[in-house]
Amino acid sequence: MPLKAPPRTRSPHEEGTELNEYLRQYVVGALIGGLMGYGDRTSTTELDSHANMAVVGKDVTVILDSRLHAEVRSFSNDVPMLQKISMVDAVVAYDDPCSMKTYLLVIRNALQVGSMEHNLILPFLLREARL
Repeated sequence: MPLKAPPRTRSPHEEGTELNEYLRQYVVGALIGGLMGYGDRTSTTELDSHANMAVVGKDVTVILDSRLHAEVRSFSNDVPMLQKISMVDAVVAYDDPCSMKTYLLVIRNALQVGSMEHNLILPFLLREARL
């Protein structure tokens, strides 16, 4: 039986829509996390051209938990399969050192591995988003 994703609301970028209060709170939380940091930890987002899905770690702000899960196999058969990995939409704050601006990157349908201290994003996703 195929899995069905929950219905999506219209994008905030579509004409005539605004951020609702629920999403606004998460955006503010992501900004505060990006500006205040996570104590002595630094979270990074790395490009991974070998993956087929974006993966987020523990230092992201989840804006939607799809309640869908996946079983994930790694690059090696020596590593055990990860079971029941959540699929989420998440926000990552990026601090541009040149412009001193903070950008929020929304990563849709990412696998969330809570033990990871970094995020993995696919280069083709950035190209698709024209970033």
